[in-house]
Amino acid sequence: MKRISIMLLTIFLSACSTTADNRMQIASQHSKILGDIEQISPGTLHEINDSPGFAIFSAAEVNLGLISAGNGHGAVYNNLTGEKTYMEVVGGGVGVGVGGRDFRIVFVFKTEERMQSFINEGWSFDERVEATAVNSMIDGLVIGDITVYQFNKTGLSMQAMLKGMKFSMNDELNE
Repeated sequence: MKRISIMLLTIFLSACSTTADNRMQIASQHSKILGDIEQISPGTLHEINDSPGFAIFSAAEVNLGLISAGNGHGAVYNNLTGEKTYMEVVGGGVGVGVGGRDFRIVFVFKTEERMQSFINEGWSFDERVEATAVNSMIDGLVIGDITVYQFNKTGLSMQAMLKGMKFSMNDELNE
């Protein structure tokens, strides 16, 4: 009974959090992520600061047999205008996998056009065969006009999946 009461209290308190609280939580999380990524991959902050813009996302994913599902949140930062666009991410996949992970993704945009396209369209699709563990990192994978840094915060997974992720604007946080 005590465990159920704690779960209900947690759900109630999270429902009571305000838009401002959510924005502050994301900002705090992103400051920590930028520090972590610079420690793991020195020079990344210089690349981020010299770019037209960048995006940071925190997400979690679970792989159960033949499917995977995940979600998270983040923001795109326009270095040219100072504008911030809050976003969310949902993902899913099919294939073979087991495990789960809490991971971070940082996108560094090489052009303003690519950044705007990401904000407005925001799809990602890939096929992936991987085994991941805590603190593993993809270091600066260049895909067209974007450099992608991804690292696992916690978790362990093994997977061979076709996956898709949809990044979209969070209307509530952008009000």
